[in-house]
Amino acid sequence: MCTPLSRARRPAAALAARAAVVLVAVALAAGTAAAQDDAVETAPATAEAPAPTDAAGEVSMRRSLAWVAVGAAAAFATTSGILALAAESREDDLAYLIDVRDRMSGAPAPYQGDTRDYYEELTREGDRLSLAARVTVGLAAASLATAVGLFVLDATGADEAAASARITPHAGPDGAGVTLGWEF
Repeated sequence: MCTPLSRARRPAAALAARAAVVLVAVALAAGTAAAQDDAVETAPATAEAPAPTDAAGEVSMRRSLAWVAVGAAAAFATTSGILALAAESREDDLAYLIDVRDRMSGAPAPYQGDTRDYYEELTREGDRLSLAARVTVGLAAASLATAVGLFVLDATGADEAAASARITPHAGPDGAGVTLGWEF
């Protein structure tokens, strides 16, 4: 016999939704602070500040990639929140299913047949949604860390020409693949 999802999982879904909101807020704050620093350093005395640029007057590739990472973090965090709320909804459906009573006798619905199948389906679906919410929170955190790293690298003025990336294909008797490496 399956047992209902523990009440300990309910705060996990709410925590995932809150973490998603916090990650988006931190990402936006980090990006805005970096943009304000550049605007203060490079802004002329006019009222309109130009877009952050490097010494040659072009928008930095690191800055552009950092903003893409901020967008990815926001998308992952939003997805995580939605998935966590969907998992919580499945838990509420399970709680309702447990609380269903026969109108005549007041006895709980028997755990058999369609009721059992529906209960097990809700449990599996809730577990999948909960796992997906946790994975997307991790992806949001990784995207946010990438964005912060790129903003820091851009702010320090490290030479982008010194950075290099390598893509190396390899093949062997057991399989093939591609190796990606970079230096900065």
